[in-house]
Amino acid sequence: MTSGPLVTTATVHSPRPRIVLDPRTVLVHILLIGTVTFSLHTLAATAVFVLLTAAFIAVVASPRGGAAMVVLWVVFAGLRASIELWAAATPLSLLIPTLTVFVRIGPLMGAGLLFTRALSVSRFVAALERLRVPRAVTVTLAVMLRFTPTIGYELRQIADALRTRGIPLTPLTLLRAPARTAELVVVPLVQRCTTIADELSAAAITRGLERPGTRTTRIPLRFSAADAAYLALLAVATAVVVGVEGGVVR
Repeated sequence: MTSGPLVTTATVHSPRPRIVLDPRTVLVHILLIGTVTFSLHTLAATAVFVLLTAAFIAVVASPRGGAAMVVLWVVFAGLRASIELWAAATPLSLLIPTLTVFVRIGPLMGAGLLFTRALSVSRFVAALERLRVPRAVTVTLAVMLRFTPTIGYELRQIADALRTRGIPLTPLTLLRAPARTAELVVVPLVQRCTTIADELSAAAITRGLERPGTRTTRIPLRFSAADAAYLALLAVATAVVVGVEGGVVR
């Protein structure tokens, strides 16, 4: 086992939430986002839900992530509306179903941001063990939480390496030579992901993840006033979205 890659993997994902909440509070918000997203049917309610979700993310996790979520959703919604108004009889109309899906599931981007930005692996695992979640589920989610940002880090490293060889990784490069670009990116990415997966497994075994019995933790988990205020605001925001969906709030 080498120390270099392990240090790199560990430093890739070190979330620093702006407001530290109990991980169970964040999990409630993530589950609520998924439930409400697939219950909405009007564009107005979805837009309000995206804005409110982005506001929570900006306060708790990442202002830049919240802003990017809103911008991306507006782009998809604007493209769909533009095609419906001016290009409904053209081949571009084939994009409408795909854009509609992205508009509908837009709030799920917030769930992903909360999962990767507002939760640390240690606190997340401690919360799941406190909730008596099966060990197999806990390990799977912890590895996913640790591994997902690593992919982005490795992609940036690959892009830097290609740039030094005079092959900039841009959308134009992908359009000109899609097969060649995919080969230059996918092959090293798969190799690195395989190596990192082995390193994560070794690190987990070193920390006693396979040890049977109840695990102890030094991480304090408690429901604070910030959690109560957050859940209260979350309930108000959900009521507003439901009111917009039902036509009560206009």
